[in-house]
Amino acid sequence: MTLAKREADVLSTIIESYIETALPVGSRTVAGASRLRLSAASMRNTMADLTDKGYLEQPHTSAGRIPTAKAFRVYVDSLLRLRPISREEKGEILSRLTQQGLEISQMLQQASAMVSSLSHQVALVLAPGGNDVRWRRVDFALLADKLVLAVLVLDGGIVRNRVVPVEGHVTADELTSFANYLNCHYTGLTLSEARLRILNEMHNAEAHLEQLCSRALLLARLAFSDQQEEERQIFVDGTLTLLDKAEFTDSGRMRELLALLEERSRLLRLLDSTMRGTDVSVSIAPSLAENPGEVDPDQTLFDETGASYGKGRTGISSRHLMAGTAREGERHALPGRLTAYHAAVRPKESGADRELVGLSVISAPYGGDTPLGVVSVIGPLRMDYGTVVPVVDCISKSLSTLLKDRFSA
Repeated sequence: MTLAKREADVLSTIIESYIETALPVGSRTVAGASRLRLSAASMRNTMADLTDKGYLEQPHTSAGRIPTAKAFRVYVDSLLRLRPISREEKGEILSRLTQQGLEISQMLQQASAMVSSLSHQVALVLAPGGNDVRWRRVDFALLADKLVLAVLVLDGGIVRNRVVPVEGHVTADELTSFANYLNCHYTGLTLSEARLRILNEMHNAEAHLEQLCSRALLLARLAFSDQQEEERQIFVDGTLTLLDKAEFTDSGRMRELLALLEERSRLLRLLDSTMRGTDVSVSIAPSLAENPGEVDPDQTLFDETGASYGKGRTGISSRHLMAGTAREGERHALPGRLTAYHAAVRPKESGADRELVGLSVISAPYGGDTPLGVVSVIGPLRMDYGTVVPVVDCISKSLSTLLKDRFSA
């Protein structure tokens, strides 16, 4: 549905006022802030038209209007004005990320803290997976009879722990010998490289290996099996900012989002669904009023059903990805590189995805063409997108620059 210029201007003014105040917006407020010179009657008629089209809703008969999720999608798609990060702010970001002695895990934690501080939202940074990170050392500890804890330290201080069952009796001294052998022969390889070499050596020279080497390789094969995604670190910062949001004055609503932030598997699924391409994406969940149906368990939490923008700065040609069909040629004047994904899931009244209602996720992968992880912000629809999008973009690009030489291609 196309908006007339007057409607777009009024809608943009209402959204920006609502973002700032969290209060319903009346026609007098819009008339005072809008660039249009409209009479009070014309303003009320325009707001009524926007309400009929599903872009505004009126919480109370005597109140003003508030924008719907549909309105925020239009705003992000075609009305948003980005406020770029200043040169001084970029310098401060790089300075804090390159503090002397920072491990990768500390750098990512610092990035999460900065995103939250600059955006005033909950920030999440997904750490790289283990397969393409170089192995620094391994240690083994005996937990119980036939049960060993493998502690794998990767480049940048990334730590992976895994409990490994073993056959036969093993002593603490033997575990130390196994670790020394592996650290001597495999340090500096990526996990993928180490895993492949271990399998090859066990296959090609098993009969000639000494017992210690053979047992060390067997233990390593178990410890270095494909790392589960659930083992990836997620750095979360800014949960206290929820206390300042009008949307979370309801303690039940607050608990729902905090529960999501605590549940690693669902959080990983959410972050993975936003890790597409190399640009910033904005994912907006539908409201219950828009989509009161059920969640499709085979869908990601957010899917590409909106406008996907290219790399131009103005007059960007968009592709609409609906049910696998692309429609080319529609144009939007959106500054910068931004991809808007509309949520495809339909949250139900209660259940696992209820807490996503009314939320936005702004994300940008870091690491280049093959993303290592993702920088994200999660918060209410009433978010200052013009500020948050450049923050996420700047910090993700800074991480890409700083980490590009520390991971194998």
